[in-house]
This record gives sequence, C-alpha cells and structure tokens, in this order.
Amino acid sequence: MQQIYSDVYIGDKMYKFEIDTGAGDNFMCKEVWADLSKPQLSKFDAKYLSASGHNLPVLGMFSTVVKNSSNQSEMIRFVVSEMPGLNLLGREAICKLGISVDALLAMDNKPMDHPVPTIHSPDSHPDESLQNACIQMCDEFSDLFKPELGCLKDMELEVKFKENSTPVFRKAHPVPFAIQHDLAQAYKAGITRSIWTPVKFNAYGTPVVPVRKDNKLRVCGDYSATVNPQLEDHRHPLPLPEDLMRKLSKIDLADAYNQIWLGPESQKRLALNTHQGVLLQTRLPFGIKSAPGYFQSIMEQLIGNLPGVAVYLDDILVSGHNAEEHLHNLRQLLQCLQENGLRCRREKCEFAQAEIEYLGHKLSNQGVAKGHKVEAVLQMPPRQMSQH
Repeated sequence: MQQIYSDVYIGDKMYKFEIDTGAGDNFMCKEVWADLSKPQLSKFDAKYLSASGHNLPVLGMFSTVVKNSSNQSEMIRFVVSEMPGLNLLGREAICKLGISVDALLAMDNKPMDHPVPTIHSPDSHPDESLQNACIQMCDEFSDLFKPELGCLKDMELEVKFKENSTPVFRKAHPVPFAIQHDLAQAYKAGITRSIWTPVKFNAYGTPVVPVRKDNKLRVCGDYSATVNPQLEDHRHPLPLPEDLMRKLSKIDLADAYNQIWLGPESQKRLALNTHQGVLLQTRLPFGIKSAPGYFQSIMEQLIGNLPGVAVYLDDILVSGHNAEEHLHNLRQLLQCLQENGLRCRREKCEFAQAEIEYLGHKLSNQGVAKGHKVEAVLQMPPRQMSQH
C-alpha cells in the first residue's frame, strides 16, 4: 500500500506527516520534537508495536496546536518515538484537521506517481572540506584498511543447532573444467587467509556452489541442502531504511561475516566438501540462514552505542549535526573497529555525501526516497502474455 503524506504546521514550521487511517494515535520522531525545543513530555504505560511486531521505543507524549494547509488549527496529542522519521497522523487527527484522504490519493495517483517522497535537497553536492578531512583521518588508522582479512578480537561464535541434529554429509558437486583452476585458486587463497582448514575426515560436509561476483569466483556453501534445516533461528531485528536517514558517511566492512571466528564445533558442522577434499569452515560463512542475525547482533553490541552511528550488516553509516560532530563520530567508529581487529574496504567507503544510496533507497538529511534500482524496476515494461 502506498504511503500518503500531508503538510502540517506546528508553530511557524512546516513538517510532512504520513497519513494513516489505521492508527489510533499520532506519532512524532524525537528529531522533530527536538526541533520544537523539546516540549515537556508526560509519561504513560501504553506499549506500541512496529509493523514487524517489535517494540516501538517511545519517550512520552505531549499536546500542541497543529494547523493544516487551510490554516485550520486543532490541539493534537503526539506520542514521541525514538524511531527516526516516524511522523504519523492517525484517525482522530485526520478528522480534527479535516484532511481529505481521497484528495491526497488523487494527487498521488498522477501518472508520475512517487509513493515515497522525492528528496529535493538544498545542497546536493558533497561537503568537500569535510570529505577531505574524513579521508585524511583514515590515514591515521592504517591497520583498519590493511588488505588482509580481519578477525574480531575476543570473539568465538558457536552457531546454535536444534537438539538431536545428526551429521549431514553430501558429496561434492561436479566442477566444470572451465572453472576448476579458478576454484582451486579460490580454495588456496581462503586457506591462506585462514577461512578454511583442510582435514582428511569430517562427519559433516556441505557441497560448494561457485558464484562469480566482481570478476571473482566466490565460494559459497550449499547449506540449504545440508544444515540450514537443523539450525536454530536467530531472530535479531534489522533496522529499516527510515532508521538510517541521517547517516551520510558509509563505511564498508571487508568480507564482513568472515571476520567472525567460529568455535570448534561450528567449524566441523559447517565444513565444506569440495572436489579437492573437506575444508573446515573457521569463519562465519555466507549462506547459513542464521548468519545475518548473528552478525547484526554482534555489530550492534560492538558499535551500537556510538553516537551518530547506525549499522546494517556490513555497511556502517555515520552522521553528525555539523562537520565537527561528524568527524568526532567518525573517529570514534574507526578507532573502535581498529582496536577490535576488524578490516574495512577503503575504496568502497563514502564520506560526507549529501545523499547516499543504501538498501535500494536514497538517504539524506531531507528523508528517504527511491533509489535508481527501484526506479528501474518501476519502469520495467509489463510482461507480454503469450497467446495459445
């Protein structure tokens, strides 16, 4: 269902709020609350759940005068949430302010429809002085950007299996002659980087599915055919794009999952069976269903309390209200990553951008908009049905 927005005025400032006829309350993000000079909040016992079923953290509630575009004023009560970008008017406010949902839908259903509002940033260019300062700062953390594979210090992950799981060993998939050399080189490189350890015998064995990416052959275990059904689910919520909209430098972790060392039992259970023999999986691999949850949880514990920092798997976003704060937050992040033995891919990092494309969205200090990949999908021609 497409999102509908309406402009409302609080004091002398205009804000864009989502219109939700299914919501019984009105919500305001803490950034807008702070922009209104933080009106005093009253506490309450109500609990709210997000659309994904997770608890929605709230700070309290307050009432204020709100005007619609026709200058009609009403006293509206808002619940202030810690979720960035959550600005929403529910049924009662929609009725009080005389907002016509039909009129908004008619406006939004024009041929050039944009369900997510397009960003028109007052400054669409990177801050070059801040950008140069960020790049120079990276030179101070040379270990962080070394080419060898990093490993998170003082961490050994044992992946949880269901009780009474039994060993699964599948024969190696046939390897086409055309990629045998490249695949052998990939195994050799992985062994050198301590991703795998060759063994003569192991009770578990997962066949390999080679995948080409960026002109390289990536070794992926076909865990769906072996241990994935035996794994305990590790449900850890991943942040929504709306939660990340103000983070405008992006730090890329190199081979992210592989920087997590596995415990001895997990190394055996996640071993690969290749055409050259069995390889113990010493690092957290791509392809097991619980890997994203484990990795997100680990990274949030490591850097989740740093100011102006948000993490989504292998991408870390950094922001600040001004250049000085941005640099301070970036320094704390880089120092934390380096001290904990991790490695980043410098060529994929972006600094001090006016907007960043992330998870299929464009993020900026103006909000969230569609990314170019989403636009490409929307512009795909309809499929032609064959007639028989």
